[in-house]
Amino acid sequence: MSYVENSLSEGETLISRFPLHTFVYTSVFVLFTLNIILFVTVILGAGNEGIQSFFGDYYYLTYIVPVLLFIYTSARLIEIKSIEFALTDRRVIKKGGVFRRESYELTLESIETVSFSQSILGRIFRFGDIIMTGKGNAIILFKNIDKPLVAKKIIDENLQRD
Repeated sequence: MSYVENSLSEGETLISRFPLHTFVYTSVFVLFTLNIILFVTVILGAGNEGIQSFFGDYYYLTYIVPVLLFIYTSARLIEIKSIEFALTDRRVIKKGGVFRRESYELTLESIETVSFSQSILGRIFRFGDIIMTGKGNAIILFKNIDKPLVAKKIIDENLQRD
């Protein structure tokens, strides 16, 4: 069960979830693929005298880069998978983090504006950001979500119900 489902109050219903666009996973996939290529290159070249002569006695350090890159891409993937954006009949929720969880919520009554932003790539691949401002200085950003115009429409329709 997800954080959003666990945090629903009694009588509160989940209206919509807003998934991240698959484009977000592209950078992790590219880094992971490059890491595999780098790792295979290092393994195959480990006995190569050219690599050993270039790095000298420190040629074993060439193994560290693929390991660090693997750790980074794994951590980034876990971070991306932990992000949740949702709309209930009472509030909007943004949750992120695994080890250090962060949750931002705005009640529907406190939301003053809902806007969106898309880059050129976002327009081509249909992803973008939804920015909700509330009373005071409250701001919630749904970053890199799939179909931001549809998400904005769903949020606006639920704001008008109140």
